[in-house]
Amino acid sequence: YQGSHKKTAKVAVKSQSSTTSQPSTSATTTDPHAGWKVYSENNLNFKYPRDWSLEEQTVGPILRSADFASKGLQSITVTSGASIMVSQTSIPNSDITAENYQSSSLYGPPFFNLKTKTINGHKVVQFNISDDIIGTVFFRTNGTRIEVRSQYSKSNQESSLSTYNLLLGTVAVN
Repeated sequence: YQGSHKKTAKVAVKSQSSTTSQPSTSATTTDPHAGWKVYSENNLNFKYPRDWSLEEQTVGPILRSADFASKGLQSITVTSGASIMVSQTSIPNSDITAENYQSSSLYGPPFFNLKTKTINGHKVVQFNISDDIIGTVFFRTNGTRIEVRSQYSKSNQESSLSTYNLLLGTVAVN
């Protein structure tokens, strides 16, 4: 009798561990101020876009976008682009704070949309002077203030306010 033999083969099975690399979840952040110029004069420090011009005035620097154009002498209307004026007080007055800043101007129309907010850990007051002029006042610990105003063409409002807010984030307060 020929017996039927079952031949059992031993098969060596290699255990494979599949390692797949996960994509990095950390997003690369780009510096929105990359390539910007630095202004640093008279204890006033901030950054501004490289393609903007800077003109020194007695009140402080005036910045103008590359596409800036205006008309009028007494009442200036910005027809394209934007301008930003940065000024500071030199006489301390610690009685004026963001909380009690007056809602009207001594030399012009009343402010509107007056609100306090925080920029880089500093309480500021922000307001509109007109539909195309915005102002922000920083209060220093020594009682002096920095005011940053922008006038822009209404057709370029969104872009101008974006640049204005980026610049505000670079103002060195103390």
